[in-house]
Amino acid sequence: MNIFLAYPGILIGSGGMEKVCASLANALCDRGHDVTVGYCYKGEERPFYSYKKSISLHSLMTGHLFSKPVLGRCITRRQKAFREVLRLFSRSYARGWNEYCKSQLLRENLRHELIEGHPDVVISFGPDMTYYIQQTYCKLPVITMFHMEPSHILEIAPKIEISALQQGTITQVLMPSFQKTIQHYCGNIPIVFIPNYVEQFCYDEKERENRPSKTIINVARVNKDQKRQHLLIEAFAKISQDFSEWNVELWGDKETYPAYVEEIKKLIQKYGLRERVFLKGTTKRIEEALLKADMFCLPSAYEGFPLSMTEAMSAGLPVVAFQSCPAVNEIVQNNVTGVLVDDGIDSLASGLRQLMDNQARRIWMGNNAHDAMKKYAPDKVWDQWEDLIEYTIQRFKSRGNI
Repeated sequence: MNIFLAYPGILIGSGGMEKVCASLANALCDRGHDVTVGYCYKGEERPFYSYKKSISLHSLMTGHLFSKPVLGRCITRRQKAFREVLRLFSRSYARGWNEYCKSQLLRENLRHELIEGHPDVVISFGPDMTYYIQQTYCKLPVITMFHMEPSHILEIAPKIEISALQQGTITQVLMPSFQKTIQHYCGNIPIVFIPNYVEQFCYDEKERENRPSKTIINVARVNKDQKRQHLLIEAFAKISQDFSEWNVELWGDKETYPAYVEEIKKLIQKYGLRERVFLKGTTKRIEEALLKADMFCLPSAYEGFPLSMTEAMSAGLPVVAFQSCPAVNEIVQNNVTGVLVDDGIDSLASGLRQLMDNQARRIWMGNNAHDAMKKYAPDKVWDQWEDLIEYTIQRFKSRGNI
């Protein structure tokens, strides 16, 4: 089968979406499918995650016209000026115009991929990409993926993207509860639940028990609005003197939000934690970092299906997170695979203390977390994707589109 993955961003990042794109492409390739990935970037950098040699990677941008290689930054000054005029009347109109302008930057190359490439199905990595596809060529079955809790996307989505979802063949979500959210905005459109896959790790329980020092780990891009690493530092500062053998490691992209990185560094200095809290940056060997850690903390405001957290659970780490965080509060079973706390620094510090102060409970929860992740094993998830692709094609044909 010929499958086209349409990615509305860049592939050089180290985040969850980039990892899902590479993993899905590689898995479908391994299963005998012809896979092409189209992305919206014109730079020369190689993707952070590896792709099979037989997978075709094509930029969809007509980059020869622009000095900046990222899609969102290629809108002309005149287009931006008109967008700001529209914003005076309607934010939705302004966003719609912005998306229309971006779609025109992709139109030539995207049309070539969709028509000359003859894909049997298109997997779109978001409603914005689905809109770009429909603006270009709408005679193919399209699966639209949601990688985030849907309300954070659909609350600000222009009407043209809502319409694109309604016209698409099928929508895929990461959590069953997300179905109602999408239907609230888009009506009774067809939706299928397929979670992210989770790598299955092995770990040495005895080695963890005998370590002289202990580590709380967080793996996420350093981002204030969503990931909120400052809350972990604030919470750890409240209890750090009671747990001198414990440290904190923050792994993830430090380049995208440099101002927040500086804020984090100032917090570390403020609380005298330069020898206790470490900004580690990105790595392609995150398994090693997880296996050297003792618990995972994710103070996010919202998530879709946090890969870093579920990989930590697979590596036998219990989780401390906020009860209010979507997806996290469905994946983590409170007091079984982790500790879910009320919003706030004091509550987070209390949750950390519960596990830092009780090794037996920590190990027990970590073992439970490891077992809970087995249902997300890669082969199980890729089986669901192959079934969805076949179902989507048949649904498209049954509607008289072919």
